[in-house]
Amino acid sequence: AALPPAWRGRATDPAILTEQADAGAAARAAFLALAGTGEDPGALRETLRLRLVDNRDLLAAGGAIAERAAGFQAAFARFEAALGAFQDLAGWSGDAPSLKAIAESAGAVIAQAPRLRDWCAWVEARRIAEDVGLGALAAGLDAGLIAPGDARAAFDTAYAAWLAPKLIDERPALRRFSKQLHEDRIAAFRALDAEVAGLTSAYIRVRLSGAIPSPQAKDAGPGFSVLAREMRKKARHLPVRRLMSEMGDTLFRLTPCVLMSPLSVAQFLPADQALFDLVIFDEASQITVWDAIGAIARGRNVIVVGDPKQMPPTNFFNKAAADDDLESDTADLESILDEAMGARVPHHRLTGHYRSRHESLIAFSNHAYYDSRLITFPSAETRASAVSFRRVKGVYAKGAARTNPIEAQAVVDEAARRLADPGLSALSIGIVTLNAEQQRLIEDKLDELRRSRPEFEPYFNGQAGEPVFVKNLETVQGDQRDVILISIGYGPTAPDSPAMSMNFGPLNRMGGERRLNVAITRATTEVILFASFDATMIDLSRTQAAAVRDLKTYIDFAERGPVALGQAIALAAGDSYDSDFEFVVAEGLRRRGWDIRTQVGVSKFRIDLGVVHPDAPGRFLAGIECDGAAYHASPTARDRDRVRQAILEALGWRLLRIWSTHYFREPEAVLDDVDGALIDLLADDRQAAAEAPPEPDLPPPPPTADPVDPAPEAQAEPPLAAPEPAVGAAATAPAPADLFPKSDASAFPPMPDADGGRFYDGDYNRTLAAIATGLIDREGPVTFKALSDRIARLHGFQRTGSEIKKRVWRVVERARRHVSTPDGHTVFWPKDVPPAASFPFRGPAIDGQTRAWADVAYPERRAAVEAAMAADGEAFHGAIARQMGLTRVGAGMRADLDAIADAIRNPDGG
Repeated sequence: AALPPAWRGRATDPAILTEQADAGAAARAAFLALAGTGEDPGALRETLRLRLVDNRDLLAAGGAIAERAAGFQAAFARFEAALGAFQDLAGWSGDAPSLKAIAESAGAVIAQAPRLRDWCAWVEARRIAEDVGLGALAAGLDAGLIAPGDARAAFDTAYAAWLAPKLIDERPALRRFSKQLHEDRIAAFRALDAEVAGLTSAYIRVRLSGAIPSPQAKDAGPGFSVLAREMRKKARHLPVRRLMSEMGDTLFRLTPCVLMSPLSVAQFLPADQALFDLVIFDEASQITVWDAIGAIARGRNVIVVGDPKQMPPTNFFNKAAADDDLESDTADLESILDEAMGARVPHHRLTGHYRSRHESLIAFSNHAYYDSRLITFPSAETRASAVSFRRVKGVYAKGAARTNPIEAQAVVDEAARRLADPGLSALSIGIVTLNAEQQRLIEDKLDELRRSRPEFEPYFNGQAGEPVFVKNLETVQGDQRDVILISIGYGPTAPDSPAMSMNFGPLNRMGGERRLNVAITRATTEVILFASFDATMIDLSRTQAAAVRDLKTYIDFAERGPVALGQAIALAAGDSYDSDFEFVVAEGLRRRGWDIRTQVGVSKFRIDLGVVHPDAPGRFLAGIECDGAAYHASPTARDRDRVRQAILEALGWRLLRIWSTHYFREPEAVLDDVDGALIDLLADDRQAAAEAPPEPDLPPPPPTADPVDPAPEAQAEPPLAAPEPAVGAAATAPAPADLFPKSDASAFPPMPDADGGRFYDGDYNRTLAAIATGLIDREGPVTFKALSDRIARLHGFQRTGSEIKKRVWRVVERARRHVSTPDGHTVFWPKDVPPAASFPFRGPAIDGQTRAWADVAYPERRAAVEAAMAADGEAFHGAIARQMGLTRVGAGMRADLDAIADAIRNPDGG
């Protein structure tokens, strides 16, 4: 820093610098030694006067001054030579610098001698950079504006910004690019492509229909006559096999596509039947070789479709007596799919996966069984996982029963809760068990439920959509439902046992992992895994079954989420970018206030940028696609511009697109357009939310599963020993007011800060429970609806949807006592305050939070009406309105007050 700027730009040889600095320093030291005055110029002049004037005889030859002067002259000559060289290297021009400046510069050189080589290398590199036109980059590094580690990225960005306009100008298609025209062409392509698909189907249908002669045609052929005669018969119809034989080719003119099982082909089609053009096997992993051969022989071409990672043919008698005589190299493989793959028949791997509406539903199987090669599509939700775990205190009955009744009841209770909920009942339900005995037990319990709740019958007979099914591992392949409830069944044989058998029935057999893969991939929306143990109780040292190992990992995945699979799967998108283009777009939108997630998804296909909904952080407001590598990688325009978008829109995405050519020309205008589009989408959502009817309280789920980790004080809360009395059924003494400090917030421990971004994370359970119990203790008794609303607002949500209510219920249902009240609400009570029919009324505000009459829990409303009736008789309505700070009593509030007053007057309902 002490060196002149001009010198800093020229010095390149550290050896010369050090040599000249040493010479200058020696000359200066000799001069000061001669004078003997140190650094003071006045003292130097006085010394020279005394020695050169008053004592000039000392100047004679051989005198002390003469000798020293000679030494000084020699030193000064060396000093001037060194100073000249030093000035040359330093680039000093004009008047010579002061001795002090020279000393400081020389001292700096000497002090930094070990680092001069690096400094000179930098100077040389900077000079080369300036010579090739990179002076701005060098200057930025020199000034500290660019970090050394960012130099390459800064160069790449600057180079791209310089090159892009030149490349665009050189290509007419890019130079004339118009966002509106390009998007119009894409829209026209989508319409034409859909029209061509429809016309193709219609064309095929017309051609096939045209080949069918009129029933009155004389040359229609004998096959039509056979069919016409059979259709007119009332009895004694021909057997199907004979009918198909006598109709001959006429059958396939009428039905060019025939859907049959391999067994039906052998049973109904004559051996001399004309060959099919194409035979297709679906679910080929479950078709044995001997069943398939007959069907293959009846076609000119065959396509075998199946998944080698799914169920093999079910065969409980794996080895017949005759097998002993077979050579191992002639035995059939398990399925026609295995045989085709073993014969190296040309095959195509289909990697697209469309069933799962949330990637977590397929993430485990994709990772464990498909080497992460499946291409899945990201959900428009931000929650990490749609797979959850319910630990049940069940007991497995070994021996002939082979069932777990407590776990079966938990599954049935969950199904009942969903069927009773207006929102959840829209999702179809499937139940999967690991063995047939647990399946039959659950079927029996569901039959009991259907008899006691006849309103559920449409969900079982297909009148309300896809019916509820109950299947086991051997029979569930090929089925799917929105929600799958999996009952493990196996587990400890005694309550609270720390150990259990490692026998999991079909999972312990060879190929058990294929059965597990089938079971966990049947859902489109959600999987709930019920078990009487957790992952830690599976001891892999006691079993070699691959499926048991996978079950342990899957239970851990269901319980803890994606973190259980380590770094192999990251369901929550972080800040990673496919290109610098995506980076600048994301940063531009963040500057405008949007919460952006990048590379949303877990497979090869991802949404470039996801915009988190400001009012509902659990879902995305929109997805933004940039025309980068993912867009260019699509093999066809149909995949890129039609099919993929249709799939994403079906998953709930609203997509916006940014074209790089348009952005390079008008970056701020493009960002303004996207910002405006997002604002419009948000406004539409808010208007729809305002117009939507309010959601009722969710009915509480049955307390079958272990509670989610509550706050520490909630864990110590004992459960109620007996059912609570019906609130309002009889006059109960009011709870003592001193049990509840109504306004002293310091009496409670501080609540943790709410974090809306982590609301749906599994590791946020304890914090959420602490917030919920803190609110109950401060503001209780409080209705579940009011509690959910308070928690939602604390976390930045403008609406309290069903997902938020479910989340709150899970963490609070066991943390504090709660009872149902005559108005249909569930009321939670503070710790150490027993539920009561009435509770002292506390006015329109609690702990600084104002509340409406509808937010006041029923016990408080009852106490307020009791007090007002005692003081004002039948004119109690106005008194309560004044207590609430209201100037009038609305019709709804009046009806509520009258209903409470009637309940007080007639405690027995008379």
